[in-house]
Amino acid sequence: MRSVPARTHDAPLARGVVRSARGGRRRVASFCGPSNQRKIAPIVRMILQDLVRDPGALWDREPPASPETLAVLAAALPALPADYLAFLALSGGGTGDLGVYPGYFSLWPASEVASLHAAYEVPAYLPGYTGFGSNGGGELLAFAPDGRVVLVPFVPMDAADAIDVAPTFTDLVRAFGRGVPAT
Repeated sequence: MRSVPARTHDAPLARGVVRSARGGRRRVASFCGPSNQRKIAPIVRMILQDLVRDPGALWDREPPASPETLAVLAAALPALPADYLAFLALSGGGTGDLGVYPGYFSLWPASEVASLHAAYEVPAYLPGYTGFGSNGGGELLAFAPDGRVVLVPFVPMDAADAIDVAPTFTDLVRAFGRGVPAT
């Protein structure tokens, strides 16, 4: 009879519960699926706090969004990434130089994201994408269906023209106020 080696990693039991290598059970946050999208790792929250408070990052910050505003926004646009919502709890928007292409960002105020997303008809032209700002000119900042931050011209608004800006919103925030990239 062949022996089975003991597990040295956490084994999944049920959604959000794992059995540790020592046999105990513990609850963990799951980042998979839309129902768990609002959960964010404490380390990501701390990173965002440090980035928003960084005095070396020169950008105009808006006051934090209220919990009520965040709840309304999360209900209206359930595909919004958890790190974006955590950011809005620290700064409800902002503008400034961006250390990656396109070189400037203008985040829509938290209280206006859902209405501007609808007004620009993002769902009609970019199904699965969620608009949240612009480059201060003719291009939309949006979350692609897989969570990447992309830039899409307002006219014509077509996913085929999307340009990757950052793999995640937290990565985008790292570039806030860092100066315009060299061309």
